[in-house]
Amino acid sequence: MKKLSFLTVDGEFSYTTVIEKSKFICYLKHVESEDDARSFIAQIKKKHFDATHNCSAFIADANGTISRFSDDGEPQGTAGFPMLDALTKREIFEVCAVVTRYFGGIKLGAGGLVRAYSGAVTSALDNAKIVEKRLVERVKVVVGFDKYSILLRLENSDAIIVDREFSNEVAVTFAVKKSAVESFIANLTETFLGKINYELCGEEYALLKV
Repeated sequence: MKKLSFLTVDGEFSYTTVIEKSKFICYLKHVESEDDARSFIAQIKKKHFDATHNCSAFIADANGTISRFSDDGEPQGTAGFPMLDALTKREIFEVCAVVTRYFGGIKLGAGGLVRAYSGAVTSALDNAKIVEKRLVERVKVVVGFDKYSILLRLENSDAIIVDREFSNEVAVTFAVKKSAVESFIANLTETFLGKINYELCGEEYALLKV
């Protein structure tokens, strides 16, 4: 069963911490697939080709079933997994984290590395913009131009307009929060006295902003 909502990072964000003269730059990015995540990791590795390490972890779906991590040369278990654990504990999904390390000359030891990498991700999450994505139903409504302005008034925090198509009529697609679909259809039917053409077009996760 799909969850009704989950938290993720809004766009892309970076945050830098310095521990024992080593610089840790944590990059966070919203991703929607494993390909997205791996592309972002490759991008950061290219940007910081001269870094000591570019360790990574990602959860590329809404349920945590697509997750991977990499220590990128750090001792096994000291970087990638602690990063993934930090994402998991905060229940952040559809996210990729890359921590770039520039070695400062002081060895941290296994325990120190675990704390440094998990801490880098946690600090970045503390400062990043976290948003909620909700499970929505796409509802396509077709009306004549004379009723278009009336239809626009049905947009609210539970049902936002995500697409408009103009021809001899107007097709407006709403992203409606799953918990509000029944009330939206009822309101739609009442507003147009039952004379309305609409279609349920499937589920997806979306940010609801009006």
